[in-house]
Amino acid sequence: MPFPPRPPPVEIVPPKPEHDPKRPNERGRIVWADGGWELSNGRYQWEAGAWVALPEGARRSRWALVRRAADGQLFFAPSRWRDASGRTIPAPTPLARAVRERAGGDVE
Repeated sequence: MPFPPRPPPVEIVPPKPEHDPKRPNERGRIVWADGGWELSNGRYQWEAGAWVALPEGARRSRWALVRRAADGQLFFAPSRWRDASGRTIPAPTPLARAVRERAGGDVE
C-alpha cells in the first residue's frame, strides 16, 4: 500500500450498556474498543468503535502502520482480538456502536 489512510472520522460514543443482554449476570466486563482503519480489497475502511463484552482473558492489538525507512514501503497490520494464549479469536459482538459525525454536526 503506497499511502496511509486519511485522518479518522469524529465518532460520538453512545452511553455504556449496563450488561451484555446474552449474559446479564456478568457485570463489569463491558469495555470500549476504539474504532480503526481496516484494509479490505486494497482500500482502507473505517470500523466504528463499540462497547463490547470483553471475553475472558482476551486482549486487542490495535492496527498499526509502519513505513520502512530504506525505501518508503508502507506496511499495515490490522487490529486483532487474541485469547490468553495469543491465538486470534473472533471480535466480540458490539453491544453499542459509535456513530460518525458529519460536517455541520449531523450524525450518520
